[in-house]
Parts: sequence; C-alpha cells; structure tokens
Amino acid sequence: AATAGPAALAYSHGPVAEATITAGDDGATLVLLAGDPYGEDLLMFWNFVGEDESAVRTAREDWEDADARARRFGVVEGYPGFEGEPTRAQIDRIPSPPMPSVKLRPRRNK
Repeated sequence: AATAGPAALAYSHGPVAEATITAGDDGATLVLLAGDPYGEDLLMFWNFVGEDESAVRTAREDWEDADARARRFGVVEGYPGFEGEPTRAQIDRIPSPPMPSVKLRPRRNK
C-alpha cells in the first residue's frame, strides 16, 4: 500500500495488480506511470529524453521552433495552468535552457 498526501508522490516497487485511489475533499490530480523499465541507457536534458545525444538535441531544437514544436509536441490552446485570466506570457511555452557545451552522459539503467 502506498499513501500520499497533498503535493506528494506515492509509488510501488514492483508490480501492482490492483490500486484504489481516493480523492480528498478538494479532488485530486493523478498521473499514472507504468511499464517495464527501458533496457538501454538514456540521455536526459531538461524535459528531453533520448537514446543518444542527437535525439535530445533534435528534441530541444524542435521545442524552440514554433512550427516544429506544434507538429511534434502538439498545442494546448489557452491553458493558463491556474485560475483567472492569463497573460500571454503565462500561456506561452517555457523556453528550454541552452544545451551544455560538453558531451551529454547517459543515465545508466543498472
């Protein structure tokens, strides 16, 4: 059994055949991630994950280009992420930090 309070994370080590989720009085947001772990090492930079450095750099380039971003990552029109009237800056995407000048190292999957 795993229990999480507000703004917390609950996780399981290993398979779970059944789960019961109960929201509090204010409701809940649930993100469920499941599946077998990748067998290979992966490179990660900011929000980008790839099998090699080229894939990560390409994902970042696509994120920074408006047309490529819409094709690859989709568009969420008018999502402010909070209640109230959003400003344009609050609707626009978050820019990626620059890629480091050094070679990325994989995150070992062992």
